[in-house]
Amino acid sequence: MLLPLALALSLQDAAKEPKREDVIRKVDRAAVERAIKKGVDHLYWRVDNNALRPFDYQGRKQRYDDLALLTLVHAGADANDARFQKVLKNVLEGPLERTYGVSIQAMALVKLDKAKYQWRIAQCAQFLVDNQGPAGTWGYGEPVPLDHIKPPAKPPKPGTKSLDRIVIRKNGKGVDGDNSNSQYAAMGLRAAHEAEIIIPVETIKLAADWWDKSQNDDGGWAYGSKGKESYGSMTAGGMASLSTLVYLMGSAPRLDPRLAAARKWITERWTVTDNPKFTMNPKDNHLFYYLYALERAGTLFGTELFGAHEWYPEGAQFILERQKENGSWNNYAVDTCFAILFLRRATDDFRPPVASEDRKK
Repeated sequence: MLLPLALALSLQDAAKEPKREDVIRKVDRAAVERAIKKGVDHLYWRVDNNALRPFDYQGRKQRYDDLALLTLVHAGADANDARFQKVLKNVLEGPLERTYGVSIQAMALVKLDKAKYQWRIAQCAQFLVDNQGPAGTWGYGEPVPLDHIKPPAKPPKPGTKSLDRIVIRKNGKGVDGDNSNSQYAAMGLRAAHEAEIIIPVETIKLAADWWDKSQNDDGGWAYGSKGKESYGSMTAGGMASLSTLVYLMGSAPRLDPRLAAARKWITERWTVTDNPKFTMNPKDNHLFYYLYALERAGTLFGTELFGAHEWYPEGAQFILERQKENGSWNNYAVDTCFAILFLRRATDDFRPPVASEDRKK
């Protein structure tokens, strides 16, 4: 009885959904395009001034190039621009060594040209599969053997859409980590799926089981295991991740009661001007990290609404108001990238069918 009831409630809920196109029209598109262009100019300033260099975080080397590439691709930057090519070269020639960067790289290359870069996306997938820990989570990651996945002897013709499948098998044990790395790993797996990379079912199921086990009774998620206080960026990231994994397992996110509970958590604490309930760092509330997670949560669940709030117009208006004269957000490359990805609704490429849209076809 529960499944028919969930289906009926989902269809009733979907019937209230505004059209995606109508929601987007509520934002000044010219202003969005101007903001994105200024943001890209700022990123290119950083490229020209060698300000996208790797940095150390908790003793581990992190890179900006992958996130910059994802942003430039979605921003519609000219791929023939020398600065774009510099970022792309750094990405393709750099080692695959950290979960965040590898996941983001897979997302960028799928958008750029999934046929041309399928081999590299497969390497990203192998890294993610091997770095998953026994509990189903990901930490920062460590390099794994990738020599068995090589570029094709004959590159695909431009515009190739039909891809041969590449099957990934787990070769490493991996080490468990946190819900931040794990939410990006889920997006990396989703990107690999789009490139006809076959991920082990066990990897997807184990990851989904973790998000189930770590969800708090209030419907939200914390940074780690169940029991810590839920907060916005982890709840939005958890909602996006579980939506992704449920989809990869062949089900509909809109039918999942765990996701409905996460949506309710965000609705009851709704804001686009703060990272709700985040108390880990009083100097930085990771607001734009939260907003990009919110974009993924709404898109991958298949909703424009959290309660009566249309997340895109409200978030976009706030982001537009916060851009600095130099084109950045907070003078940070990371915040600038997250802001542009939100404005561009970058996760729309992975958006599942919405029930109300299916009925209108």
